[in-house]
Amino acid sequence: MERIIINNSRVRFILLTVLSLAFVGIGVMLVTSASASRAGNTWKGWLAIVFFGACAAVGAWQLFDRRPRLVIDDEGVFDRTLKVGRIPWSAIAGATPQSILGNHFIALDLRNEEEWIARLPKPYRSMVKGNEALGFAKLNLNLSGTDAKPAELLALIQYKCAQHGPPGTPRVGPLI
Repeated sequence: MERIIINNSRVRFILLTVLSLAFVGIGVMLVTSASASRAGNTWKGWLAIVFFGACAAVGAWQLFDRRPRLVIDDEGVFDRTLKVGRIPWSAIAGATPQSILGNHFIALDLRNEEEWIARLPKPYRSMVKGNEALGFAKLNLNLSGTDAKPAELLALIQYKCAQHGPPGTPRVGPLI
């Protein structure tokens, strides 16, 4: 199998950075305008500068980050955002599509889920409960911010799971 490497979408992060900088500019105008000062609204400008400045910094960081975001190959799946390392095909029982507010995910059904959750850094373990509350799997491949084609990736992952799992065990979820 050819190694599939998915990086961050440059277009999305350029847009995020430019829009954030525009809102920083609006914040600067609020802080420096005399009418905002008289009305006591300069705090809104500072809030916009801090929040959207942070968004611009994240956007710029992601724009220039050349590390692979998601790698799928013969060994398994590696999603840099999961923070658990490479998940071998033998550990993945199946996968199903998930989506929320236009952001696509592939929910992983892992054979020994607790082992993989234990690998998560402590702050990330609390997000597992949030994932479940939203109806997601405990661990999900996050495709937002990439140009990945969710249906194609899902079909590939399901195919690889079927190849590496015990025979006769159904592992296929519906396509997006």
